[in-house]
Amino acid sequence: GKNLITPENSKTSLGITYTVGDDFGVSCSGTAQNIVGFYYPAQDWDNALILKPGTYTASVFGIVEGAMTFVGWSREYPDSKSAQLFSIPSDSQTATFTIDEPVLAILQFNINSGNSVSTTVYAQLELGSTATAYEPPNVTTTPIDLDGNTLCSLPDGTHDELTIDATGAVTLVKRVGVA
Repeated sequence: GKNLITPENSKTSLGITYTVGDDFGVSCSGTAQNIVGFYYPAQDWDNALILKPGTYTASVFGIVEGAMTFVGWSREYPDSKSAQLFSIPSDSQTATFTIDEPVLAILQFNINSGNSVSTTVYAQLELGSTATAYEPPNVTTTPIDLDGNTLCSLPDGTHDELTIDATGAVTLVKRVGVA
């Protein structure tokens, strides 16, 4: 599919309830007790999107004008310098941006403190400079061959790690607990 983002799981945070629908629209309702964000794909850089060099268009439909903003942040790979990719402050808007180096990206829509909302937000990120109608993301999984290894964890919290960097290189780190 053309939509490169999927929403994180349903949650309730600071007075707002977010429910992810079958079409990956995010229904949000309540009154924000503070600025509240909903993230694509998650709220931490370890799970960020890997965007390769190119031109992208971000679109959002359903945000409440004056109460919500759709924004994208990036971190240059492999450095950790952060920058804003785009900001869309009102409904049915788009933003186009170009990146020259691979970046890690987190997209989010924010509900400003004190605002009451009851809406469904449809967010989309697509390759290219033309915004098109919303399509749910085509979610697929790709198995990774661990070459006979398994990921393990210990009761003390020690766990193996599998990472994929912005270039697509896969690294498996086996951890050993210490008595």
